[in-house]
Order: sequence, then C-alpha cells, then structure tokens
Amino acid sequence: MLDDDPAIVARRRAERDRVECEIALGASVSNDSQRIEDLRARINAFVDASTSGHVWGVDALRFNVHDRPSGVNRRATLRGSIRVGDGAAEDGWLVARIARDVTMTFDENDVTCARVWDEDGEFVLVECAETLEAWVTPERAEGTTFFVRGELRTVDGDALGGEPGGERTRRAMEIVEKTKGLGIATQEMVRARLDAVETRIVEHRHAAFAIMPRLCARILAKEPQLVALAMDSLRARDPVGLRAAAKMEVFEPKDFHPTLVQMSRALFVQITSEHFDAPPTYSTSCDDPAERRAREIGMKIACGLEMFIAEWTPRKSSDGESTSDGEPEDDPAWERFKSSLTTNGYFREEIMGSKLYKDLLTTAVREYRRSGLATKVRRVQNEYVQRVSEILDEKYDADDVPHANPSDASDEDWLVNAEQELMEELARLEKEREKSLVEATKKAKSFVSRESGFEGVDHNATPGSCPGDLNIPNGDGVFNLDAQTFLKELGKALRMGDDEKFRAYMGPYGVDSDDDQSSDSDDADFDFPQSDNESVSSRGLPEDDYFDAPPALRIPKSTSQIPTPPMPTFLPPLLSYCIEHDHCNVPAGTIRDGLRLGQWLNGQRSRMRASIGRPIGMNATKEEKLRELVNAGKLWIDSPGRRDWDEAMDALERWAMATNGGVDFNCPHDLKYDDIRLGAWLTTQRMRHRAGEQARTPLKPEQRARMDALVAAGKLWLDKADTWESKFEAMLRWSERVTGGAHCNVPYDCQFDGYRLGIWLNTQRQRFRGNTTKNFKLSDAQRTKMQDLVDRKKLWITVPTDTWERKFDLLLAWGNEKHAGEHYNVAQQEEYHGVKLGAWLGTQRQRMIGKAGKSKPLTNEQRQALQGLIDAGKLKPTVRRAPKSPKRRAPKSSPTNNPMEPSTKRAKR
Repeated sequence: MLDDDPAIVARRRAERDRVECEIALGASVSNDSQRIEDLRARINAFVDASTSGHVWGVDALRFNVHDRPSGVNRRATLRGSIRVGDGAAEDGWLVARIARDVTMTFDENDVTCARVWDEDGEFVLVECAETLEAWVTPERAEGTTFFVRGELRTVDGDALGGEPGGERTRRAMEIVEKTKGLGIATQEMVRARLDAVETRIVEHRHAAFAIMPRLCARILAKEPQLVALAMDSLRARDPVGLRAAAKMEVFEPKDFHPTLVQMSRALFVQITSEHFDAPPTYSTSCDDPAERRAREIGMKIACGLEMFIAEWTPRKSSDGESTSDGEPEDDPAWERFKSSLTTNGYFREEIMGSKLYKDLLTTAVREYRRSGLATKVRRVQNEYVQRVSEILDEKYDADDVPHANPSDASDEDWLVNAEQELMEELARLEKEREKSLVEATKKAKSFVSRESGFEGVDHNATPGSCPGDLNIPNGDGVFNLDAQTFLKELGKALRMGDDEKFRAYMGPYGVDSDDDQSSDSDDADFDFPQSDNESVSSRGLPEDDYFDAPPALRIPKSTSQIPTPPMPTFLPPLLSYCIEHDHCNVPAGTIRDGLRLGQWLNGQRSRMRASIGRPIGMNATKEEKLRELVNAGKLWIDSPGRRDWDEAMDALERWAMATNGGVDFNCPHDLKYDDIRLGAWLTTQRMRHRAGEQARTPLKPEQRARMDALVAAGKLWLDKADTWESKFEAMLRWSERVTGGAHCNVPYDCQFDGYRLGIWLNTQRQRFRGNTTKNFKLSDAQRTKMQDLVDRKKLWITVPTDTWERKFDLLLAWGNEKHAGEHYNVAQQEEYHGVKLGAWLGTQRQRMIGKAGKSKPLTNEQRQALQGLIDAGKLKPTVRRAPKSPKRRAPKSSPTNNPMEPSTKRAKR
C-alpha cells in the first residue's frame, strides 16, 4: 500500500533558502547549564516581543542550544534558523536585526557576539559591498563576521585557518571583541538597512478576508503563524496530507465564519495564486464572486491546516511506536548523524535508491527516532500540533472569533502597483549610483588638477632635467622632443619591440594608423580644421604647430630640428602592385608584405570620399599621393559598379511607370530592376531623408527636393502607414474565432489574416511594459485599448506564473470532453482552445525523464500531477530507450571480395 512505502511517505518538500543565526555566550555563562537555559528563554522572549504581530514566511525564529564548551576558551552557542519562503526575503533581514539588537540589549558578559548567514554566505556584507575595505573578500570573511554590541566586525579568516562555521569561526569568536569594527560608511549603511526592517515589515502586512470553518478561525486568531505552516503543507501536498484533506476529519466544512487572517503580502499572493481544487466534501460554490473568492481562500487555509496536522502527528503502531521511517526534515541533528554513518561506511558504498540502501536508511532512521538525540527535535516539530490540540480542547467563547466584513480587509491596490513600486525602487538605486559616480569623477578631476598640472603634462623637476632620454635639454632649458626616441619608448610600452611592426601599427607619423580594418566607412579622417590663411608645411601640419604650454615644455617653431618621418608604410607595396598590374585597385582580401593592403585601401577610399571639399589634414602626403594615382586613372575612389543617385531614381521612375503608370513609387524591399537593387536603395534613401543632416551621408538639396516632390504628390511615403489598428482588430477576430472570445493571448508563431500576429503582440507587450528601445512608445489610445483587455482578464502583459497549471487544466478538460476522462494522450499536432496542447504535453513528457532542454525542471507539484495520471493509467509516460548498437553489414559478395575469385588487379599482380 502507499502508506507503507517510505519513498512516498517521505515528504517531497523542496528545501528552501535558509537564514541562520548563531549567538555566542559569555565565558561565565558557558559552563553553567542552568544559566544557558535561562538565557535561551530570555532571548526567545525577546524575539517574541520584537516580532509581535509578524507572521513569518514559513518558520518562526526559535533559538536552541547548539554547542557547549568542550575545551579551553570554548563558548556555548545558541542557534536558530528560518526557511525563507517565496517573496519573504525581508524575514532574513529581520533575523539580522534581531542578532544585532541581542548584542546591544543583553549584557556583554552574557552575550559576546552574534552572526547571521545564508547559503550564499555573509549576506549582510553583500548589502554594503561598495563600502568595504579591499581586504574584506568573501573567502576571508566567511564565518568570521559578527555583530558585537551592535557594531559589524570581521576577523581575517585567512589568518585563522580551519573551515568556515567550524574551527575558524570558533577561533574568531575568541578574538572578535578585540577586533576593530569595519569602516564608518559600512556601519552607517548596515544600520540604515536594519533600521528600515521594521517599517518594511509593517508595510508588507496584509489582513485577508476569508470564510472558513469556525474551528480554523479560532486557531488562527490565537496562533497566526499557523497560516504560514498551513500554506507550506498545502504547497507540499504529500500523500499523507492529501488523504487527510480529502476526509477533513478535524476541520469539518461546516459552521462557516467570516474572519480576517493576518499574514504577509507574499503569503497572500501564494494563497491566492496557488491552484488547489476543493475536496469533494468541501463546497465553495457561490454566485457572488467576492464571496466565492473568500470561501476559496478559507478552503485552502483549512485544507492546509488539515494536512499540517496529519503530517506532524506521529502515527502509532500496535506497540505504541512511530511507524514513520521517512528521513526527518529540517533536523540538523539527523544530518550530522547521517553524515557520521556515511563517513564510517555504514551504507557500504551502495547506490542511493537501491534496495539495500533503503533498508539501511530505514533502520538508521528508526534507531535515530528511538534515541534521545531526536527528542528535542520532535518536541519542536510537534509544538504547533500540540498547541492546536490545546485550542480545540479549550472551552469555546464566541468572543475568540470576531465577526469580520469584506471592508475590514486590507486594500489590495498594491497588487496592481507592485510593478510601479519596483520601478521607483530601481530609479532610486540608479540615482544613488549616479551620485556615487559623480563624486568619484570629481575626486578624480581634483587629483589630476592637483598632481598633474596643465592638462597632465607639467613637469615639476628643475629646468634642464628630464627623466630618461626622451627629451634632451639645450642650453636655454627648453626641451626638444626626439620623435624617434619617443616612438621607440612607446613601442616598448605597447610590447612591440620590432620597429617595422610598430611602424606598421602606428602609421608613418606615429599619430594615425593606416591599417584601417573597416571595409568601407564614411568616417572622416582626424583632420585639424584650419582657416584659409593657415599655410601647410611639407609634412601636412600647420606651421604654427605648437600650443601655449609652459616654457619648460614649449616646442620651438623651427621644424628643422624634427627629423623627417619615414615614407608611409603602405604606399610602397601599393606602388609595387601598381607596377605589376598597371593599376592600384587592390582586391579587399589582398595581403602584401604582411600588411592587409586591400582593407587599408578601402579605408582610404572612404576617407577620401568624406574629405572632398575639406582642408587636407595630417595625412596630406598620403592623400596627395593617392589623388595623383586617381587623376592618372590608376585608382578609383567610387566603385565602377556603384550607381549614381540620379540613375537609381530614374530607374525607380521607370519601374513605377511600367507597373502602375507612375502613380506609386513605393517598390518592394527585395525588388531588383535594371540590375539595381532598387528596393534596398529606396529604403536607404528614406532613412537618409528622415535623418536629415544627422545622416552619415546627408542627401544633397536637389536629391531631397526630388523626393519631397514625390511625397507631396502622394506617390512616395517616408514613414510607413500605421497598421496598429488593423492588427489590433485582427487580434480580436482571432480571439473570437479560435478561443470564442475567452482571451487574446495569440501564440508567438501565429499568422492570421496575413499578419504575423504573434510577433506583433509580443512587441506590443514590450512597448506596454516600456522595456524596449526598438519601437516608439504606445499612444494613449493604444495603451487604453490594451489596458481594457488586461482589466477584463483577456490579455496578459507579463507571463503569468500559473501558465503551467492552466495548460494542465486544459489537458484535463480535453480528456474529459474528448474521451470522457478515460485518457489524456493528446496527439502531437493537436490544438485545443488556441493552445498547442499536444506539443506542450510532449515537452512535459521529456521533462519528466530529465530532458528539460531550455525549459526549467518540473516542480514537485507539477511532477506529482503528471505522475498521478500516469499511475492511474490515463497518461502514457515516455520510456527511456537504450541506444541502438550499430548493425554490422555483411560484406557484399563480389569477385573483388571473394578470395577464391581474384580480381583483375590481383591477377595482374
């Protein structure tokens, strides 16, 4: 039977993130067991007072004795932990707040320090990472970060050795009181975060209106924390709990009472979004939607409480011993016990899940439960169950369960405004980062102006001296820049020892690289603008080529002292190519003398096209030489295959006359006409027209005028007509035709009425959320239309969290409608209510055997739902197939393969 199977009886609950807290007691207390227990009780009472009215996400924080002294300078410690449920991250910070306050409230002789951590390490340090000193790294701070009298301190773990949480932490506890606290900025940031915990928790409290059995209302009124434990059991849904919920023996569905249930907002979201069908004995039907919702909330809580009591109530055999041999969960003592058994070879290196392993594990669990080691754990686990029994045994008083109205419940506007609050929080954090960046920039500028002087080049040494041999002083104390030596030293800094390679990299003058890797760019060269009266020297620089620098660094006007730079590196191989081929039009992929000559030449053509009509700049020698080759007919700047703008426009006009009598010039994008890619060309001209003078190559006035004339005549459009309304109407038609008007969530790959409707809707969702920069914002009218569909539950903007459950419900509806519930094996290509149900089911089968692909693994609840159909014989599972062994082919019977009949070649041999 299912009841006797330990693998099924064991609770299939996923381990949630844990936040743990450890409190180190003083040396005077550690050796006195009675004082330890008294202090533990006082600290737990302090926790209760600090968290009054708060409902934890899953577990309430409780401290127990964790470690007792076993040697010199060893301290007793108390430890408590909580499971942080979905959306209950603030509970972790509440634990950190309690740890800090305990060290501030209790006498330092009783409590010396406290530490908090989660599975990722010291999460308090993560909050203030930007202010930490450089030596405080995760490796050096793990297990050695404490609160001491409210101050955050870290001991260098590398200096202590040992494992975090073990010997290293114990050593750190002994010296942390003598350790200096972290920086002031760190302390302020941590203090601000912890002080804000109480406000945040109060803001996230929620009073939900529910209609439930009166017994449930009585229990929750006296023990509000039970609603979290009930929800935890409801989401786990193990077989023991499901059987109990089907019977509802403790909380019978009768004597319903309207009440308010205190919880957190995160817990309220879990309850309302959790899909759970009411047991057959529990009815939630009602004509009023608000009342039906309240009854469903009450039903989920009541069923969860029923499951919780069934799970945690020990089942007794005839001899009075517990029959549950499943592994204890959330039990550190059991984990240590099992680890010890594994280390000592108890499991005989058996594979986990084998029959012998299960038998050994069952025996170990049984012996552990009989031992005194588990007594305290059992007491903690059964504490709430015993409390429920006490409440049920108490005399009933009507005042214990006050009557509530729907208007008494908390406002639920925060469900709608959650996204807005998130965006505001992100904007606030962004402003803080910008502020920090501005401050850092100011500090950097201050440092540069203070230390570097004029534009970073002031030299503070005495006149006539200079570090190294880059500048050789003359008698007047004026430095003369030796360009060759400077480039040589720069080459060393760039680790380019070969002078030829360095010159090839830097170009002929060391200021411009001729090796332009771009194939065709319209970027202008780095020209110095100059007026008409500026003369240009033979090297392409204005003669007045010096700046108003301090006298110590001023370069003389005379250029005779500056060596003539070498000839450009790329020109000799280009001229050599010209001699060989009688032209200089080097193909783009040509490499000569180790230089990418073709790519470089394409870059020079682009620069020369951009520099027509502009002053010649620093590459004057190179450009003049190239233009000489152009004038001699040896080199082209514009490709002979490139069509003139007017020629392309004339071709467009001929196409319009031939196809529609010249009424419409809007040709298709892929049109090729008269050997011209006319559609792509027209798209580019529209972009240039819209960009105006900001275009990389703006249209000429006469070109723009010719296009404007066509636009004015209605023969050419620049911005495509808005098809939003027609596509929106097509979406509504799709909804009526495919889903009967149930929803408008078009599948992504859907094409309808000639529109790629799924892709369009995905884009509109992005525009609605505001997280796309590729499209314009939605207009107010468009946003209003989409919001109306969202409000009517016909359109989602953000992917719903219950998508899987909805499709599973569709699967059940399909089976009930098509096959009266006999099976749910949807064909691969079949669709149902606009959903590709067959493809979805195929994906779930693959996920069941561990082949999730790009999908996330199935959750326990999803796997259990599918497994239930498989066990009932209503769903075919996917069977893992062993790889086929390759077939061996028999050799063909031929004269060549038959040794008794040698081939002609063999005969010749």
